[in-house]
Amino acid sequence: MDDSLFISIYLTIVGMVVGSYYLAFISRGSFKQSVAGRSRCASCKRQLRTKDLVPVLSFLLLKGRCRYCAHNLPRHFPLVEAGTGGLFFLASIHAESLSELFMSILLVSLLVLITLTDIQSFRIPNRILLLFSIPLLLLRFMNHPYSFQGFSFTIGLVLLFILLYAYQKGQLGGGDVKLFVVFMVLLGIQSTLLIIMISSMVALLYTVTRRSVWANFLEQKRIKLPFAPFISIATIIVYFSPNLV
Repeated sequence: MDDSLFISIYLTIVGMVVGSYYLAFISRGSFKQSVAGRSRCASCKRQLRTKDLVPVLSFLLLKGRCRYCAHNLPRHFPLVEAGTGGLFFLASIHAESLSELFMSILLVSLLVLITLTDIQSFRIPNRILLLFSIPLLLLRFMNHPYSFQGFSFTIGLVLLFILLYAYQKGQLGGGDVKLFVVFMVLLGIQSTLLIIMISSMVALLYTVTRRSVWANFLEQKRIKLPFAPFISIATIIVYFSPNLV
């Protein structure tokens, strides 16, 4: 087997395990508890065994039910695990160096976590942003030293003003604004503008094609949607498709 293919398959498996860990972190609300605490069934509280925790495979073998009480397991668990594995695989074939691979995996991890937290609680915790943004920015400056350009700096200030204005008007959350600011430095102004455009288009498409949301829109009710999932989709498209920029 080719070494690169072996590494990609290995990282896919690692990604599924990492996705399972992120789900545990979201449900427990702590990285420390996710490592130290043993997983239990949410219904019968029985401690789960190792064979019950194999990403994706255990869910399929158990037919989506707890081994001990037959309680239905959350349907999104295998989707998150498989999705994270797939993104790790994409990162492995996209990266041209070890530092780029590490940067891609960190970015993917950040996107998965903010998607889960925003769906669950409509917020992007500062601790998650800081935990991943600091090493991401360090890697960015190590690989591509920043060069000052007056035009890009001006566009960045204008974009920052627009984001802050949208936050004040309640059109964007504070976490979304902070995330876009990180992207401005990490990925560049042009990529960030493209991410904003694509995420807005995907969110609009989701809104108008979902019957319940469309009905509420016609009734002129205010709709609250987590925006991080759409930002994550747009970021993956832009980051892994360099020809777009």
